[in-house]
Amino acid sequence: MSFMPFILDRSPTAKLVKSIDSANRRPDQLEQLQQIMMRDIMKMPYGYLDQALKRAQSMLPSAKNDAERNLLHSIYMMALRRIQRIHVTPKHPSR
Repeated sequence: MSFMPFILDRSPTAKLVKSIDSANRRPDQLEQLQQIMMRDIMKMPYGYLDQALKRAQSMLPSAKNDAERNLLHSIYMMALRRIQRIHVTPKHPSR
């Protein structure tokens, strides 16, 4: 687990998550993030999921068009479902 704050993370996936609420976001960035989430959501750190959830939720009302709204909603729902599963999954006590 990385202890670096998300704001300082410069990884390609973190940049895509940060692009969600960027003023100059492009549809291809959202599509790329959506593809990463569909392929590797189980490997994504909790911080990425949390940021994707919050940023997508805040940008949904101001989506530029239906295609962007659908991408933001998809990202939001994937992050929400994964976070819910993390919280619901029982932790096994160490033996």
